[in-house]
Amino acid sequence: QDVELTYRLMTVAEKVMFTDMVPYLYIRRNNTISTSVNPQKKIKYLGDELLVYQTFKDLASHYSNHPELCSVIDDRANNILWGMLLTLYRNKKQWKPLGINETVINMMKEKGLYPIDSSLYDWKKRIVLLFLNRQSVIC
Repeated sequence: QDVELTYRLMTVAEKVMFTDMVPYLYIRRNNTISTSVNPQKKIKYLGDELLVYQTFKDLASHYSNHPELCSVIDDRANNILWGMLLTLYRNKKQWKPLGINETVINMMKEKGLYPIDSSLYDWKKRIVLLFLNRQSVIC
């Protein structure tokens, strides 16, 4: 994931330059791992998101002596989980019959990531999590 690499690089960079230059373009193709509805590919993709989440959490811990940087990275990690849960909910009709939602929720449970700790989010997301943290709503 480019975002995960970017965060790691930014934390050790001495100088950063922002530009409007586009160094590369993504070409979206049908049936790639991110757009496929093949259950194994989708589960692999979402499982990789959990690995990125853990990498962000580890990176945040590494910078615990820099509270602002740690907080930004930690928030990004929490947003990955939030996004995954919303994605599972929004695609429930299509993915539930394929076993994707249940498999991913079980992966999250094994890692202690589901139900999501609502104290990590603002009040609006806490309200939504009251609903989404019920497995029957997702699966």
